[in-house]
Amino acid sequence: MKRSALALVALFCAFAPLRAQTTDQLLYADWEALVALYQALDGDNWTDNTGWSTAMLPFPIEESDLEDWFGVSTFNGRVTQISLDGNNLTGSLPEEISNLSGVTIFKLSNNSLTGPIPDEIGQMTALRELSLYTNALAGSIPPEIGQLANLNGLRLSRNRLEGPIPVELGNLAQLTELRLNHNMLSGNIPGELGNLGLLSALALHENGLTGTVPPSIGDLSALTELILSQNQLSGSIPPSVCSLGQLTVLALRHNGLNGQIPTCLGSLANLTILNLGDNALAGNIPSRLGELTKLTSLRVQQNNLTGTIPSELGNLANLTALRLGFNRLTGTVPSELSNLSTLQILSIHENQLVGMLPTSLTSLQGLSTLWFHGSSEQKVCAPIDNAFQQWLGQVPDVMGPNCDPAPVTDPARLLYADWEALAALYNATDGDN
Repeated sequence: MKRSALALVALFCAFAPLRAQTTDQLLYADWEALVALYQALDGDNWTDNTGWSTAMLPFPIEESDLEDWFGVSTFNGRVTQISLDGNNLTGSLPEEISNLSGVTIFKLSNNSLTGPIPDEIGQMTALRELSLYTNALAGSIPPEIGQLANLNGLRLSRNRLEGPIPVELGNLAQLTELRLNHNMLSGNIPGELGNLGLLSALALHENGLTGTVPPSIGDLSALTELILSQNQLSGSIPPSVCSLGQLTVLALRHNGLNGQIPTCLGSLANLTILNLGDNALAGNIPSRLGELTKLTSLRVQQNNLTGTIPSELGNLANLTALRLGFNRLTGTVPSELSNLSTLQILSIHENQLVGMLPTSLTSLQGLSTLWFHGSSEQKVCAPIDNAFQQWLGQVPDVMGPNCDPAPVTDPARLLYADWEALAALYNATDGDN
C-alpha cells in the first residue's frame, strides 16, 4: 500500500465524530495498524507472511478480509490476537498499535525488534498477554503499561531495557506473571509490586537492581516463583518472605545480601529450589531447612556462614544438589547426608571442616560431583579402605585428598616393619658380598 492511501484513510477517520466509534471504523483501524506493523517490521522478509497484504482495502472491510493473515485472529468484528513469535520480525514497533484496542494477546517474542516500546501500548486496553521477550528492545518500560487493567502476563525479558521498573506496574491487579529478567534495569524494586495479589511468578534476575528486597513481597500470597538473582541488592532477606506459603522457587543468588538466613524459611513446605549463594549471609545454616522435604536444590555457597552442617539436612529425601562450599563451616561431615539417595552434587569445599568423609556416603550411588578440597583450614579427607575407594573411583568429578594411612602402634607390627626395612636394605646394597 502507498503511504498516501493510508494518509487518506487516517484523514477519513479524523473527521469522524469520535475516532473509531462504529464497529466498521474499529475494524478498519485494526487493519490500518496491521499494515503499519507489516511495513515497520519488514513484513516482506518474515518467515511466514501468508495472507498479509498492503493492498488498499476500501472502507468498510469485513472480518473475512483478515481471516487468512498468518498469526492474526478476529472475533466479533475486531482483531483479537496477533501471534508472530519467532517469525524474523525486524525493526521498531509503530505508534499505530494504539489502534489495536481489541487485541487480547500480542506475542512478538524471539524476533529482532529494536527501538523503544511505544507509549501508545497503553491504549491496547483489552490486552491480557503481552510477550515481547528475546528481542533487542531498548529504552525504558513505558509507565503506560500500568493502564492495562486486564493484563495477566507481562513478559519483556531478554531485551536491552533500562531505567527503573515503573511503579505503575503495581496497578495491574489481574497480573499473574511478571518477567523482566535479563535486561539492564536499575533502581529499586518498587514496593508497589506487593499490590499484585494474583501474581504467581516474579522474575527480575540478571539486571542492575539495587536497594533492598521490599517487605511488601510478602503480600504476594499466590507467588510460586521469586527470582531476584544476579542484581546488586543489599540488606537482609525480609522475614515476610516466609509468608509465601505457595512458593516453590526462591532464588536470590549473586547479590550483596547480608544478615542471617531466616529460620522461618523452613516453613515454606512447597519449596523445591532454594538458592541463596554468592551473597554475604552470615550465621548458621538453620536446621529447620531440613523440614523442606520437597527441596531438590539447596545452594548457599560463597557466603560467610559458620557453625556445623546441620544433620537435619539428611531428611531432604528429594535433594539432588547440595552446595555449601566457600563458607566458614566447622565440624565434621554428618553421616546423615548418606540418606540423600537422590543426591547428584555434593560440594562442601573451602570451609573449615575436619575429619574423614563418612564411609556411609557409599550409599549415594547417583553422585556425580563430590568436592571436599580446600586450603589449610579445610582438613577433610576420603577414607582409604578398599570399599570407599572403589566407590569414589566411580564418581565422575571428585576433588579432595585421601586420608593418610593410620600410624602403626602394635609392637609386633612395628618389629615386623623393621625386619622388612632391614631386608630391603640388604637386598638393595648387595648384602651377599
